[in-house]
Amino acid sequence: MSQEGKNDNEKLADELFVLQKDENKGRGINCVRDVVVYWRRGDLESARQIAWHDDDKIREYPHIQQWLEDNLFGPDVDSPLKLAKRIEGWGKPENS
Repeated sequence: MSQEGKNDNEKLADELFVLQKDENKGRGINCVRDVVVYWRRGDLESARQIAWHDDDKIREYPHIQQWLEDNLFGPDVDSPLKLAKRIEGWGKPENS
Protein backbone atom coordinates (compact mmCIF):
# COMPACT_ATOMS: atom_id res chain seq x y z
CA MET A 1 0.00 0.00 0.00
CA SER A 2 1.33 3.42 -0.89
CA GLN A 3 1.71 6.10 1.75
CA GLU A 4 -1.03 8.12 -0.02
CA GLY A 5 -3.91 5.98 1.21
CA LYS A 6 -2.68 5.78 4.80
CA ASN A 7 -3.75 7.84 7.76
CA ASP A 8 -1.29 9.37 10.23
CA ASN A 9 -1.51 6.40 12.62
CA GLU A 10 -0.61 3.95 9.87
CA LYS A 11 2.26 6.12 8.64
CA LEU A 12 3.74 6.46 12.12
CA ALA A 13 3.25 2.75 12.81
CA ASP A 14 5.07 1.95 9.56
CA GLU A 15 7.91 4.28 10.53
CA LEU A 16 8.24 2.56 13.90
CA PHE A 17 8.16 -0.86 12.24
CA VAL A 18 11.06 0.14 9.98
CA LEU A 19 13.04 1.48 12.97
CA GLN A 20 12.77 -1.78 14.91
CA LYS A 21 13.07 -4.39 12.16
CA ASP A 22 16.88 -4.50 11.95
CA GLU A 23 17.45 -4.53 15.70
CA ASN A 24 18.20 -7.68 17.67
CA LYS A 25 20.35 -9.22 14.92
CA GLY A 26 17.67 -8.64 12.31
CA ARG A 27 14.88 -10.24 14.33
CA GLY A 28 13.34 -6.96 15.40
CA ILE A 29 11.82 -6.20 18.78
CA ASN A 30 8.71 -8.23 19.62
CA CYS A 31 7.20 -5.76 22.07
CA VAL A 32 7.68 -2.87 19.64
CA ARG A 33 5.93 -4.89 16.93
CA ASP A 34 3.02 -5.26 19.37
CA VAL A 35 2.92 -1.47 19.71
CA VAL A 36 2.87 -1.22 15.90
CA VAL A 37 -0.11 -3.58 15.62
CA TYR A 38 -2.28 -1.52 17.97
CA TRP A 39 -1.09 1.77 16.50
CA ARG A 40 -2.07 0.64 12.99
CA ARG A 41 -5.56 -0.13 14.31
CA GLY A 42 -5.77 3.37 15.73
CA ASP A 43 -5.86 2.04 19.30
CA LEU A 44 -3.35 4.51 20.73
CA GLU A 45 -4.29 3.82 24.34
CA SER A 46 -3.37 0.13 23.99
CA ALA A 47 -0.20 1.04 22.08
CA ARG A 48 0.82 3.36 24.95
CA GLN A 49 0.02 0.71 27.56
CA ILE A 50 2.19 -1.86 25.79
CA ALA A 51 5.04 0.64 25.39
CA TRP A 52 4.75 1.50 29.10
CA HIS A 53 4.59 -2.11 30.23
CA ASP A 54 7.56 -3.13 28.08
CA ASP A 55 9.67 -0.04 28.69
CA ASP A 56 12.26 -2.19 30.49
CA LYS A 57 12.91 -3.89 27.13
CA ILE A 58 12.45 -0.82 24.93
CA ARG A 59 14.98 1.25 26.88
CA GLU A 60 17.69 -1.08 25.57
CA TYR A 61 17.15 0.79 22.29
CA PRO A 62 17.40 4.50 23.26
CA HIS A 63 16.67 5.77 19.74
CA ILE A 64 13.39 3.83 19.68
CA GLN A 65 12.52 4.92 23.21
CA GLN A 66 13.08 8.55 22.17
CA TRP A 67 11.05 8.05 18.98
CA LEU A 68 8.15 6.69 21.05
CA GLU A 69 8.52 9.63 23.43
CA ASP A 70 8.28 12.09 20.55
CA ASN A 71 5.55 10.38 18.55
CA LEU A 72 3.43 8.27 20.90
CA PHE A 73 3.67 9.90 24.33
CA GLY A 74 4.21 13.52 23.26
CA PRO A 75 3.30 15.95 26.04
CA ASP A 76 2.35 13.19 28.53
CA VAL A 77 4.16 14.28 31.72
CA ASP A 78 4.14 10.70 32.99
CA SER A 79 5.69 9.04 29.95
CA PRO A 80 8.35 6.41 30.72
CA LEU A 81 11.26 8.63 29.67
CA LYS A 82 10.05 11.73 31.53
CA LEU A 83 9.30 9.70 34.64
CA ALA A 84 12.78 8.11 34.56
CA LYS A 85 14.36 11.58 34.34
CA ARG A 86 12.29 12.81 37.29
CA ILE A 87 13.32 9.80 39.35
CA GLU A 88 17.00 10.38 38.49
CA GLY A 89 16.70 13.92 39.79
CA TRP A 90 14.76 12.95 42.92
CA GLY A 91 16.13 14.76 45.94
CA LYS A 92 18.67 16.78 43.95
CA PRO A 93 18.52 20.57 43.94
CA GLU A 94 16.82 21.83 40.78
CA ASN A 95 19.80 23.88 39.56
CA SER A 96 22.55 21.33 40.05
